[in-house]
Amino acid sequence: MFGNRAIRALFLEPYFNVNCGKVMAIDTLNLARLFDNFMHVCDYESAMAVARNTLSLLEDELGHDHPAFATWLLKAGSLLRLAGEYPKAEPYLMTALELRERELGPGDPAVAEVLNELGLWHACQRQFEAARTRHEQALAIRQGALGPDHPDVAQSLNNLGLVRADQGLPAEAERLYLRAMAIQEAALGAQDPGLATQMNNLAFLCFDTGRYQEATRLFRHALAILRRTVGPRHPTVACVLDSLAALYRVTDREPEAVRCRDCAASIRSSWK
Repeated sequence: MFGNRAIRALFLEPYFNVNCGKVMAIDTLNLARLFDNFMHVCDYESAMAVARNTLSLLEDELGHDHPAFATWLLKAGSLLRLAGEYPKAEPYLMTALELRERELGPGDPAVAEVLNELGLWHACQRQFEAARTRHEQALAIRQGALGPDHPDVAQSLNNLGLVRADQGLPAEAERLYLRAMAIQEAALGAQDPGLATQMNNLAFLCFDTGRYQEATRLFRHALAILRRTVGPRHPTVACVLDSLAALYRVTDREPEAVRCRDCAASIRSSWK
């Protein structure tokens, strides 16, 4: 999507409101929507172009201390993590953390948002103890500032579950996933895509521990929610289909495995 650089530049131009070389205004709300649209379809190159241009404009017009600057540092760092550019992501994330702690205080939920992202960054590099520490810090802030039943608390519990699963502690991971799912469903309903993500993680745990029937049920349930909420051709749907294909293959259900694999391949080809 928007693969041509000239088209991408034209698409970005109205949001920067440039007149005779001078920035007149920065429409950060619409820039954030544009960034999120690119992220939704996994167009990381276009999303990074938005983030870098926005950071440059914010730095020139509003300075490092403006809250929006830390927000866009976090967006850029998160994107670089997703793209596997871990060394490049670190300075964005650490600067965002420093700015938010200084401006808002160490117990603000906005600080927890950066700590959560740092936890994911560490986990992607298999630095599981560091990841656990970051997620526990984020969880403590969120529980204190937002209460125990907030969806952000569910996010931290889910991410802690991922770390504990990677550390070979499936019982603890399952306990964390189940707590996260209960909070998420109570807060946002049974059709929330965040709930589907947590359900998918629990399904992986069941798969890894040989509970194939339960894993199948959870993968299918997550898939149904995602198809209804983010759409049947979303890349996340393809990921769940790949998981189901692997499960069907292990349980000698090759025709179903092939159907899932082919459906996932078709979805991916439509986003190229």
